[in-house]
Amino acid sequence: MVLSVMPTAPSSRRRRRCVVAVALTAALGLSGCGQSWEDEVAAAPVTDLLDEQQISADSQDSAGHRLAVLLTSAHRERGEPYDWGADGHEVWDCSSFVRHAYAEVGIRMPRTARDQRAWMADGNGVRVEAGDEQPGDLVFWDDYRGPDEIGHVAMVWDPNRSSTIEARPPQTGFYAYDGAKDNNRFEIWRATELTGPLASG
Repeated sequence: MVLSVMPTAPSSRRRRRCVVAVALTAALGLSGCGQSWEDEVAAAPVTDLLDEQQISADSQDSAGHRLAVLLTSAHRERGEPYDWGADGHEVWDCSSFVRHAYAEVGIRMPRTARDQRAWMADGNGVRVEAGDEQPGDLVFWDDYRGPDEIGHVAMVWDPNRSSTIEARPPQTGFYAYDGAKDNNRFEIWRATELTGPLASG
């Protein structure tokens, strides 16, 4: 089975909210904020993203199939509102959004961005050099906790565009992570469990 997702165009109200949020966060000088891709980029289908990375999603036991399930699950929540501390469903913060998507492929991870990064470093992930990321990898950077603490997590969507799918104000959607690369803390991680078959239950 091959999973394919073609994102739909956002509503005019959603576009206006994204424009306002980008202007507000830029005015406030929030670190690593990035610009929403909702108005500028037509996101590729999941299968196209994986094909570009030479990842096959044909076999249900393959890592490519797991990535397709992961990305499709994340995309399903696109457009839902962000609220700091929200745990889903229908309202998310950055780490609950990631945790939910990974749970869809049987990967259980901690609740907060800081703990998710520590979980990766504790034998559950491998560090990825910038430029070698692939769809489904997680990007961590410092944010509200200060320059030495991980405060945000996002999921890589299209490495060729440095785009993510993530939960941040005002809503879940597509963003860019280029703006975070100059942060004091900027790390990319890949969960090692993604290389195995889908967990049951």
